[in-house]
Amino acid sequence: MRDESADEDDSVIRKRAFDMGGGLDLSSFLSQDIVEETNQLPSPQSEQPEKEVVDEAMGDIFDPFVDGPRPGDVQRDGTVQLEAEMDSITELATTGEKRLHWGIMVGMIIVYSLVGWLVGTTLDPMIGLIGLLGLATLGFVLGERWIPDPAMRMLGITWVIITMKLLYGLAIDLGHWELWGVFPLDPTMLGGVLLALVGLNVWISYHHDEDAIAAQATLVLLAIGSGAGAVYGQIGVAAGIIVATILLHGLAWHRKSGNLASLGIAASNLWIGLHAFSNNWKIGALEIVPFDDLLLLFLLLGGINAVNAVMAARFSAEKNWFSDGLQLVGLGRPGLWSVSIGLGMIGALLAISANRAETSYALALIMMLLACFGASYLVVRKVPKSRVLTPLATALPALILILIIQLSVSFTAPFGIGAYEVFAVGAAILTAFILLSNQSLVSDHVLWGGSLVLILLMTILIPATPSAQGGDGALVLFIALGAIHFGTAALALLRKSPSLAGVTILAPWLWVLLISLWAMGAQTFNAANQSWELAAGVVGWDGNYLVAYLVVVTILQYPVNKALGESGVNLAARLVGLSEVGARLRDSGLLKLWNIGFILSLIIWIVVSRGSDVSGYGLILGLAVVLAINIFAECRGEHQDNPRTLMVLFGITTLLLQWRNGLDAAWMLMMVGGLGSLVLFSKNIETEDILSLLMGFLTAQTVIFSLDQRTTSLLEGEQLLPTESTGWVILISVLLTLALYLPRAGKMEKLLKPAASSALMLMATVWAMAADGMTFTQLSISALMFVGSAFWLAAQGELRAELKAVGARDKRRSRMERIDEVQRSLEASGSLPSLLQPEQLSLPSGEHSPSSSLMISGEQESALSGNSELTLNEASKTYHFDSEEAAAAAASGDVSIEHMSQAKSVGAIKTVAPELYMQAERMRKRSKRRGELSREEILYGDIHHKPVIVLAFIASIILFGVYTVWSFGSASAGILVVSGAVSLVLIGISRWRASSNDLSLPDVLGIETPFAATIAGLTLMQITGRLAAGASLGNQLDFGVFAIIVLLIIGISLTGRKDLVHRIPAAIEWYVATLLVSRIAGAMMAGTMPMPVLTDPFTPLEGGDTLSYTVPWLLVEGVLLACVVGWDWIEAVRRRHKLPDFHGAASRGGWVVSVAMLSIGPVAIIAIVLGLRRSIQWQQPAAVGIIVLSTVIAARSLASWFDGLVEFIPHLMIILGLISLACLVLSVPMRKPGWSSTWSW
Repeated sequence: MRDESADEDDSVIRKRAFDMGGGLDLSSFLSQDIVEETNQLPSPQSEQPEKEVVDEAMGDIFDPFVDGPRPGDVQRDGTVQLEAEMDSITELATTGEKRLHWGIMVGMIIVYSLVGWLVGTTLDPMIGLIGLLGLATLGFVLGERWIPDPAMRMLGITWVIITMKLLYGLAIDLGHWELWGVFPLDPTMLGGVLLALVGLNVWISYHHDEDAIAAQATLVLLAIGSGAGAVYGQIGVAAGIIVATILLHGLAWHRKSGNLASLGIAASNLWIGLHAFSNNWKIGALEIVPFDDLLLLFLLLGGINAVNAVMAARFSAEKNWFSDGLQLVGLGRPGLWSVSIGLGMIGALLAISANRAETSYALALIMMLLACFGASYLVVRKVPKSRVLTPLATALPALILILIIQLSVSFTAPFGIGAYEVFAVGAAILTAFILLSNQSLVSDHVLWGGSLVLILLMTILIPATPSAQGGDGALVLFIALGAIHFGTAALALLRKSPSLAGVTILAPWLWVLLISLWAMGAQTFNAANQSWELAAGVVGWDGNYLVAYLVVVTILQYPVNKALGESGVNLAARLVGLSEVGARLRDSGLLKLWNIGFILSLIIWIVVSRGSDVSGYGLILGLAVVLAINIFAECRGEHQDNPRTLMVLFGITTLLLQWRNGLDAAWMLMMVGGLGSLVLFSKNIETEDILSLLMGFLTAQTVIFSLDQRTTSLLEGEQLLPTESTGWVILISVLLTLALYLPRAGKMEKLLKPAASSALMLMATVWAMAADGMTFTQLSISALMFVGSAFWLAAQGELRAELKAVGARDKRRSRMERIDEVQRSLEASGSLPSLLQPEQLSLPSGEHSPSSSLMISGEQESALSGNSELTLNEASKTYHFDSEEAAAAAASGDVSIEHMSQAKSVGAIKTVAPELYMQAERMRKRSKRRGELSREEILYGDIHHKPVIVLAFIASIILFGVYTVWSFGSASAGILVVSGAVSLVLIGISRWRASSNDLSLPDVLGIETPFAATIAGLTLMQITGRLAAGASLGNQLDFGVFAIIVLLIIGISLTGRKDLVHRIPAAIEWYVATLLVSRIAGAMMAGTMPMPVLTDPFTPLEGGDTLSYTVPWLLVEGVLLACVVGWDWIEAVRRRHKLPDFHGAASRGGWVVSVAMLSIGPVAIIAIVLGLRRSIQWQQPAAVGIIVLSTVIAARSLASWFDGLVEFIPHLMIILGLISLACLVLSVPMRKPGWSSTWSW
C-alpha cells in the first residue's frame, strides 16, 4: 500500500513536470516586460581608440616613457588596438637575406679595396695599372650583366661600387707613379681626374638607377674637398664641402631620393665637425685641415644647415637607409627629418665643442642651428610656411649682416656686447617667438630630446671647475641645468606627458652618474698612464653646490611623480630579443618613475660620496630629503604602495654608507623616522613587516657600530658624534621603536618576525652598550629595556593569538554541541557503544553538557571512514541525509522527512558523528602514550596557546648567553643562572596567560615547548662553556649548577598540571637525556670533563678542589637517585591504575644505560635492580638483556674510585654469563622463545 506522503510527492513531481513542458515555448518571447527591461539597459558603445597624433618629423621613434597600449597588447574585450610587431624570429626570417646581402657587399668592398691597395703599392706601376684597369673592366661587365636581374642586382651593384673604388685608387696612384714621363700628376691635375671620376660615378648611378652608387660619388667628393685643404687651405675645404653638399642634395632632389637627402644632411655636418675638431689630424695621406677662421666656420655651418633644413622638410616622408637600420635593431622607424638631423647634430656638436672656450661663439652656433632646424620642424608639422619663413627670411639675414659688419669694422655694441653675443640674443628671441607661437604642434619627442641636447650643450659650453682651482664650483652650470629641469617639469605637468616627466626625473641623476663615472675612469687611467690627462674638460664641482642641486631635483620629483608617477620606463621594449625582459621589468613596477627615481637617487649618493667632494652633512641632508619625499608621498597614498621595497633599498644603502663612512647616529634616526612615519600615518601597509624591517635594520646598524669598523670620514677626520653620544642615540632609537611596537604587538596577526626582530635588536643593544666607551647607566638602561620589553610582550603581546585560540575552541565547542542536538533529536531510543565512558561525557564544570549524548564507537570507525551521512531513525526505517542542516530541518517536523532524505533503508540504526571520529584520530598518537583521553582532551587537545614571542626572547637570551659564555668561559655558572632565571619568568608569564584563557601550551615529547626550548638552550650554553677558554677538568662547578637549574625548570614545568602521571616520566627522561648529552659533549668534544664511567669524584683533578669538583659529582648523583626513585614510583602508580606501558623494551633498557653512564656507581646499581624488576613485570626480555649488560658499566664506574675493584670486573662478566646460560636452559622447557633468545645473546 502506498503512503500518503508518497502520493503527495508524486503529485508535486507531476505538476512540476507539466509546468516545465516540452518543445519550444514562445509565450514569453518579446513580452512587454522583457522589452521594457531591454530598453532600460545602456546600449553598449563600441570603444574606438583615440587616434594617435603622429609626429611626421620624428616618425615612429622609440619612446621609453610611453605609458599606454603597446603593439600586440590584448584589451579586456579581446581586441588588439595596435598590430603586434615582428618578433626576432619572424623578423630574421623575413629580412635576414637582405641583411646577409648588405654584409656580403660591405665585405667584398673592403676585400677588393685591400687588393687594389696591394696592387698599387707593391707591384710595378705598369703591372699595377694594367691590373687595376682589368679589375675595373671586369666590374663594369659584371655590373652590366647582373644589375638588370632582380635576383642578382645587389651583387651587381657591389661590383660597380668596387670598380669605382678601384678607379679612385688608381687616380690617387697616378699622383705618385712615374710612368711614361706623364705621370705623376700634379695636385691640380689629380683633382681634375678625381672630379671626372666623380662625374662618371654620377652617370653610372643614373645608368643603373641606384642611390648607393650616387652616394659613393658624393662621399668621394667630400674626401676630395678635405684633400683640397692641403693645397688651398680651409677655403678649399669649405668650397669642397659646399660643392659636395650641393651635388648630393641636387641628386637627391632630382632623383627624389630620401636616401641621398638624409646622407647629405648627416655627412655634411659630420664633415664640418670633423674639420672643426681636428688638430691637424692625418688619416693615411689625407690631412684634416682645421678651421681657424671662426667666421668662415660660422657661415659655412649656417649656410649648409639652412640647405639641410630645407632638404629635411622636403623629404621628411621619404624612406631612407638610416631609418631602415634603426628599425632593424628594434628602435622603431624614425622619420627622415629626425634621423638625419640627429646624425647631423653630432657633427655640429663637434664644431661647438671645438670652440667651447668661446662661449658667445658657441651659443651663436647653437642659436643658428636651432633657428634653421626649428623652422624646418614646424614646416614638417604643417605650419603655414608664411608663419615660419617670413620672420626668418627677414630677421636672420639681418642678424648675419650685423655680425659681419661688427666683425669687419670692430664695432662694439653697447655695454661691451660682442658680435656673436648680439647674434645669439637676436636669434634666440627670433627662434623662441616662432616656436612658442606654434608650441602646440611641437611633440613630446622633440621636447624631451631637445632637453637632453640642451643638457649636453650646457655641459660642453659652461666651464665648470672647483673653486679651489679658481672656478665657480659649477654654480652657473647647476643653475642652467636646474632651469632646464624646471622647464621640462612644467611642460610635463601642462601637457600630461610621461616622456617629459621621465626626462625630468631621470636626467639629473643620470647626468651626475655619467660625469662621476667619467671622472673616476679618468683618474684611474691617469694614475696608470701619466701621459694622457683624460680628466681635462670633466665637470669639476664643489660638494655644497652638488648637494644643493641634487636636493632641488629631489624636491622637484614630488609634483611630477604625483601627477605622472604611474608612468614607467621600458628600455628593452623594442630591442630585438629583449622584449620579454623589458615586459617583465615593466610589469614588476620596478621601472615606474617613482621607483626608478628613488633607486637612481640612492645609487648617485653612494657614487658621489666615494670621494671627498661631498661632506658628511651634505650626504645626510641629501638622503634625508630623498627619504622624506618618498615617505611623505607614501603616507599620502601618492606613491606605488611598495614601502617595504623602498625601505629595504634605503636600509641597504645606509648600511653600506655606515660601513664605509660611519655617521652611525644619522642613519639610525633616518630609519626610525622613515619607518616610524609609515607605521603612524600610512594606511596601506602591513605593520608587522614594517616594524620587523625597522628593528632588523636597527640591529644591523647597532652591530656595525659595535664592530668599530675603520671608516673613511667625510667630516674632515671628525666624528659626527662621540661614542657615548652615539650610544644615547641608539638607546633613543630603540626606545622609539619599542614605543611603536609594544602597543601594537597584541593586535598583530603575524607574531614571529616582529618578535624575533625585537629580541635581536634588544640583545644587540645590550651588546653595544657593554662595549668600551659606554657608561654603566647605558648598559643598565639597555638591560632594563630588554627585560621590560620581554615581560610586556610575554604578558600583552600575544593577546590576539590567544583570542584566536579561544575563538577556535569556542567554535569547535559550538559545532559539537549542534551535532549533539541533532543526534539527540534523531535517535528514537537506545544507547550506542562509546569510546568515551559516561563519566567523561560531562563538561569540566561537572554539569551535564547538551553534548553528552555525543558518542563514538571504535568498531564503527572503519565503516565511517568513507561515509559522512547523517541518519534519522523512525521505527524500522532509516532515513539518510547529506548534511546536518537537512537532518535538523527534518527532525523539526516542518517538512516531510521523506522529501528531505537522500535515501531510505530498513534495519537497525547506528547514529554516528564523523567529525568526532576525525578528531579522535588526530589525538590517537597521544592516547597511545597516555592511555584513555578525557572528552575535553579529545575535542580541544590540539588547540593551544602558542607562545611565539616568549620563544623568540628565550632564543635571544640563549644566543646572547652562548656568546657571553664563549667570551667569558670562567663565568659560565653565573651566566647559566641569570639566563635560566629570566627564561623562567618569561615562561611563568606565558603559562599565566594560557591558563587565564583555559588554554594549554604545546608539548615537545611530553614537556611544554618553552621549557623544552630553555632546557635545550641551557644545554648548548653549558657545552659552549666547556669549549671556551678557561674551562678545566678540575672545575666542574658549572655542571653542578646546570644540573640544579635544569632540575628546577623540570620541577616548575610539573607544577599546576593535573596529568602528572603522564608528565613525570617525560620530565625525568628530558632531565637525564640533557645531563647525558652535556656530559658526553664536554668529555669528547671539549675534553674538559672526565670521561663517563672513568670518573673518580673524590680525587680532584688539576685546578680543582672539593667544592669545584667533588661536590658537583655528588650533587648530580643525588639528583640521579631522586630521578630513579621517582621513575620507579610513577611506574608503580601507572600499574596500580592499570594504565598501559608507554615504554618499549629498548626504551626501558636505554633508560637504565643512560643512568649508568651518568652515575658514579651507586645509583646505577639501584637503577639496574629496579629496571630488572619492572622489565620482568612487563614481560620484556630484551629490556632485561640490556639491563644485565649495564651491570658491567656500573661496576666500572665503582672501580674508578674504589681501588682494587677493576680486577674483579672480568669475574663479574663470567658470573653474568653463567647466569644467562642457566636462565637459557630453564627457559627452553618453559617454552619461552622470547626469553631464550635474550639469554642466548
